[in-house]
Amino acid sequence: MPQSTYLLKTSDYKKRLSFSAVGVDIIVRVPQNTGGFSLGWHTFLHAENVNSITVEPGDNNVSIMVDNPTITRTDDIVYLINEDGLNTWKFIPFIRQPTITSERRVINSDLRLDSSDNIYQGIFPSIPDLNIILPNPPALNDYFIIKNISTLFQLGIKESSTGEVITILEPRGIVTGYRFKKFLYDGIEWTEI
Repeated sequence: MPQSTYLLKTSDYKKRLSFSAVGVDIIVRVPQNTGGFSLGWHTFLHAENVNSITVEPGDNNVSIMVDNPTITRTDDIVYLINEDGLNTWKFIPFIRQPTITSERRVINSDLRLDSSDNIYQGIFPSIPDLNIILPNPPALNDYFIIKNISTLFQLGIKESSTGEVITILEPRGIVTGYRFKKFLYDGIEWTEI
């Protein structure tokens, strides 16, 4: 039986909630949405020294999209995001945050990433209409930070070579849009974070 129970609240938005009570099992109950949780509302749960953190519905109307909503290792992190602006939540575990490795590449054709590639990818597209293709099939917890380091050309991101562009990274010097994005594979789909 858990020794501590915590309830998420709207003031926890974008916060990293750390639990450090040694030997304790934590249950985070997600309450029914009464208007405080909007589409994309998210928070992070960090298991510093606890035995486990489990996320549970705090009401019958709340659903958590994951087979096993529990993390059990020190320094694991959960990204919890509202999926529909109502009562559907996605539980995305970050299993022991990886050491960030990096590389910069100049590309003149589409680049397919592999699960073993460096996490940070600084990409310089040398011609227009180039794309980065995320690993397909991906591995659970594949994580990439992709940045467009070009000053001239946009860079598209795709989930497969024949798929649609899911996002565009703008070149340096463009005021609107994104120059970099983070991508995590949660076992079901790629998620931009």
